[in-house]
Amino acid sequence: MSSTRILIIAQPGPNLDSLYAVLPALVDELMLFNAVDLADVRAVLYEKQPRLVLIDSEIGYQEARLFYGLVSSKFPYVKIIVLSDAAHWQSWKAITPTHQVLLKGFSTRRLKVTLTKAISGVAAVETHPPV
Repeated sequence: MSSTRILIIAQPGPNLDSLYAVLPALVDELMLFNAVDLADVRAVLYEKQPRLVLIDSEIGYQEARLFYGLVSSKFPYVKIIVLSDAAHWQSWKAITPTHQVLLKGFSTRRLKVTLTKAISGVAAVETHPPV
């Protein structure tokens, strides 16, 4: 069985630490990657070919939109989950009709359901090379 590769776009800190602590318990055969700047995000996307990208809105709304645009346009087979603050939650819901948005403060159960839905709906990365 191949591993599930997830890129987390988030600043170092409690949110990232929490994701690194919880995700291995929710997803079997998991490989996690973290990136914060555009060069690192591109490198992980091209070299590691993640199936899922988690974007933490604490990196800033405009930066999060930039990363969302990059992933959705250049890597359309990659699913995205935006971890949003309350101020931008409705905006993200409108921007990301084919992806998931979780309002921060979500439960572990909600995260698991959202991850399962996102991961199960993604075909193997190897069958869809980057455009």
